[in-house]
Amino acid sequence: MQIQEPTYRYFEIFSPYYAMIKAVDVYDAIVEYVENVADYEGNYVEEIDPLTAMAKYSRSLTEDGEQLSVQEVINEFSKPETTTLLIDPHLR
Repeated sequence: MQIQEPTYRYFEIFSPYYAMIKAVDVYDAIVEYVENVADYEGNYVEEIDPLTAMAKYSRSLTEDGEQLSVQEVINEFSKPETTTLLIDPHLR
């Protein structure tokens, strides 16, 4: 019997601060948001398709203002873990 890895989905939360989160489901996305971004106030959570998420992430900059490499983008999307991919720059 083979154990199947969970399928990750991509979510955006816009308020009170923007974040794009990779998670198994919306519940995990909200937990990730509360732990790493801000309190969740029942705001709308939008699911986006993986290609849109990857395109947005690939346009982001590192904390040093550098463009992410293709390999960095692929590595982040390949990791089997819930994570905050993008966060409002005002929170850095």
